[in-house]
Amino acid sequence: MIDMGRGRDVKQVNEAMISYTQSIFCLILPGDSPVQKRFFDVMRKGCIPLMPTWESFVPGKRSGWKKWDMSRPPIAVTYPFSNIHFFGQKEDNKEIGINYERDLIVTFDGECGARCARKVMEEIMANSTEMRRLQSNVRKYAPLFAYGLEDNAYRYVDGFSALLVNIRHFVKTYDM
Repeated sequence: MIDMGRGRDVKQVNEAMISYTQSIFCLILPGDSPVQKRFFDVMRKGCIPLMPTWESFVPGKRSGWKKWDMSRPPIAVTYPFSNIHFFGQKEDNKEIGINYERDLIVTFDGECGARCARKVMEEIMANSTEMRRLQSNVRKYAPLFAYGLEDNAYRYVDGFSALLVNIRHFVKTYDM
């Protein structure tokens, strides 16, 4: 366990990045906000995010926030490039946006805790097809959570180009 609390230094951050690279699942605990740097760090290092969830104020949806704050939005609303941000539009009969709960993160019941986290991880590890699918999706979507710099700024799809697509779909939806 790496203590990433107060007084972080370069050595601790480097150890965390190495740990993420060597792990299949990386636990993302709730913090001050549902979208935390650690979520993007684990994605960029190829680790499948494992998150506790609780009921949301949206029926049938789960939230990465603690249960006592039911006003918090569900996961689909809080992370960038979610399919919910595209208002369910389809372009060329393809779903657009990321369906986090289906394609990218592994969740477990926050009320149940570690017992449920372990069960979910064991189930996925027993199903090699599902594990490969999740790992492939992490590799596919990870570039959307970083920005290209210098020579590679425009060579690859990154967070900036994904934002432009998101804006384009938003404007197209409300084009009058």
